[in-house]
Amino acid sequence: RYNNGIGLDVREGKSLLKELGVTVFAAHLNYLLFREEEIAPFLDYQAEIGVWSPGLSIMFPETLDELLFECERINRTGEMCRERGMKFHYHNHSHEFALVDGKYMMDIIMERTDPALVDFELDTYWAYRAGLDPLEVMRRYKDRLVLLHQKDCPETVVGDRDLFKNMGSRDLVSQETFMAYKHAEDFTEVGTGIMDIQAIIDLGNELGLKYMTLEQDFSRYPELESIAISKKEFSRFKGI
Repeated sequence: RYNNGIGLDVREGKSLLKELGVTVFAAHLNYLLFREEEIAPFLDYQAEIGVWSPGLSIMFPETLDELLFECERINRTGEMCRERGMKFHYHNHSHEFALVDGKYMMDIIMERTDPALVDFELDTYWAYRAGLDPLEVMRRYKDRLVLLHQKDCPETVVGDRDLFKNMGSRDLVSQETFMAYKHAEDFTEVGTGIMDIQAIIDLGNELGLKYMTLEQDFSRYPELESIAISKKEFSRFKGI
């Protein structure tokens, strides 16, 4: 339940990772698991296999009070990570750039979480789909930014590139609404779309980021073929 995809007990998991020569540097805590407050076994497992940055992948508070409550839980999880020699992070999607009392939800998360306990992993694609410039977002949160998630956006998407325009509002977004506006055809292999990935790499290097994770939510190709395309296209960028 706490293996986050490895599907093995911790001893077997460590053995397999060693055999494959794989280092797992980050992991995502499922929001439902986070809500159930069954966090410690997940963190114990991640610490044991060598993860240095577990994080929360998504959350959907529906009010400011709920958001502030979740920020406190993020801080408490950050404390638990520190006790295990790790540091927690938050990973964004597009809806964290909804406006709450005139501020981005993401700004409130950054303000209400302790920099000593909580870092930030920017998903540049989702910032782009929020109608923002990923480079500006990187600079905005550069003091907390440690990781990047990089997808790519095709030239044409369903509706507007800015998902908030499609929704007709920049208010807080429910999980149901977010999923209703997430379309498989709005993703393409990394390096085959319109995002300025080279500029993102260059700024990431300037800011001293450790890792960029290539990610593909949906593809018209089989998984391994999709990975091979992204690997080939990504290799043409400089500074990786």
